[in-house]
Amino acid sequence: MKLLYKLTILFLFIFSVGCADLLKMDTHFVTIEAENLYEYDSMQSFEEIYDSTKIIEFLNRKTVTEIIKLENFNALTSIRYGFRESLEGSLDRMTFGSIIIDGRLPGFSRIEVNDRYVPHNLTFVDMDFFYYIPWEKSQSYDIKLIAQDISNTMDDSTIFYVDEHSIIYGERGEHHVLHITYLEAIKRLEVFHSVQKENPFRMLPEQDLFSNSLAKLRLAKNFHNTKNAPEEIDWTNFENLISRHQRKLFATIRDFIPELSMEFSEDIKFAFELKDYSLNALIVRDSTVKKVFKELNSVTVNTKINLKEDTTHKTLKQSLRDLSIFHEIEMVHKTGQGFIINESDYRFYLVFIYENNGAPYLLCLSGLDNLREAYFYFQLLSNLEDLKYKGL
Repeated sequence: MKLLYKLTILFLFIFSVGCADLLKMDTHFVTIEAENLYEYDSMQSFEEIYDSTKIIEFLNRKTVTEIIKLENFNALTSIRYGFRESLEGSLDRMTFGSIIIDGRLPGFSRIEVNDRYVPHNLTFVDMDFFYYIPWEKSQSYDIKLIAQDISNTMDDSTIFYVDEHSIIYGERGEHHVLHITYLEAIKRLEVFHSVQKENPFRMLPEQDLFSNSLAKLRLAKNFHNTKNAPEEIDWTNFENLISRHQRKLFATIRDFIPELSMEFSEDIKFAFELKDYSLNALIVRDSTVKKVFKELNSVTVNTKINLKEDTTHKTLKQSLRDLSIFHEIEMVHKTGQGFIINESDYRFYLVFIYENNGAPYLLCLSGLDNLREAYFYFQLLSNLEDLKYKGL
């Protein structure tokens, strides 16, 4: 179950157009195998993660939530999820005891859930749906009988968790979540089904899959609790959204970026890609760092600046030209350590300044396509030193 993550550090001088000295340098490729990503897994046995007390504690953690408007009702959800409704038939065919899910039947509909904090390209097979089927209150189902049927019909299956409305089940390398709720207002049975599965090309710790399954069950259990006001956006509630896999990844980044940045001479820029998350980071450790940060700090929030046409921000324009990634910016949010910048109205950048042994370095994170995601990663990068291991 041990996998070496390869974080490839690329000296991509495409970020340095206009910087003649940098363009004279050769392009280098450095591969780092971040074994410490998996040191966390030795701290927790499989038996420990299925402890019912720890599961209930996980399900009760507060997160950053919002109320969204769907076709038939409003719902409470964590900001880590997106939703796509489909009122037409689908190819879904499943049976859970007396419950038949069939996209061809009249009145069937579904909502597809997109988990923004689970990597979709390489690591997980992640499929999550709310299904809605016509159902009269007099009709019945028995969650315990469904659990028993699953145990009898699935080879090598394990029931990890059962309560009045929910089951988590599966086998090594695959976890399923089933949560069933009757919605009397629309006379529909809501069946939430989630699958967390290893990608055929990757092997992942079972704890990572189970942790994501619990997050999906927490979503389903709170989906109709709209009387609960959205939680305050603070670091604790943000941290509770971070998946186990993601927590390990960013703890690794926290540890190796300062060390790596000091291994190279000053007046250098390098970049690396977080492949699982489609994010790119640019590291700058040269004479421009403090100048860039000072000039960005002079821009007030909600100010837009066209760096091609603006004539009043010459110093800022020059310092950002040294960074060479911005053309038009809007300052969305800032603190004493970092900024959220909207570039050309369709993509967001985070710029942070850190210090290692008295030497400042700048980190710029790109690949963020919406403001909610930008705020999440801003909170994460602002609190890297406080990123804690929470087991599940």
